[in-house]
Amino acid sequence: MNGTIEVFGAAPNLQVIKIVMGGIGEITEGFDGSHGWSLNPVTGPTLKVGKELDQVKLDADFYSDLRDPKTYPEVKTLDKVTFDGRQCYKVALTRVDGSQDVDYYDVETGLRAGVEGTRETQMGTITQTSVESSYKKVGKLLQPMQLTTKAMGVEQKISLETVEYDNVQPSVFEPPAAIKALIK
Repeated sequence: MNGTIEVFGAAPNLQVIKIVMGGIGEITEGFDGSHGWSLNPVTGPTLKVGKELDQVKLDADFYSDLRDPKTYPEVKTLDKVTFDGRQCYKVALTRVDGSQDVDYYDVETGLRAGVEGTRETQMGTITQTSVESSYKKVGKLLQPMQLTTKAMGVEQKISLETVEYDNVQPSVFEPPAAIKALIK
């Protein structure tokens, strides 16, 4: 299946992801700083609660890739391993909730090659592996332009065409009317 994805983020923790998939339609998920939500043609409008809400808050953290000690109080390099055909440092990151992610950093470039971790979903806890590659300079930052994620036997390949920073209107983060109706 093919589709498009748009990701909008703003500091400190605002995020909206819009995915359009052929045969499925548009799936939109977001976090407005307080409420996590999803609008999906299969499940309808839903609010995130419990562990799933905690996960959305973490994912919406604009600076989460910096691995802030407030979010990841324990970071430990475990080993040098082969990940996605590259020599990488395997780094364990323990989140404040006690769960753990693993980052892989390319020994040659120092860039993140990928991440393994768990995510809370409506279907329960799932494990996923993401590979990041084809880094390109965007402004002053290096940005992976190819992302491959494997979870529950499904592989998603995302090729980024454009990346912009500091160009999001605040109205993008307003929950849609169907979500506002659920917020009490």
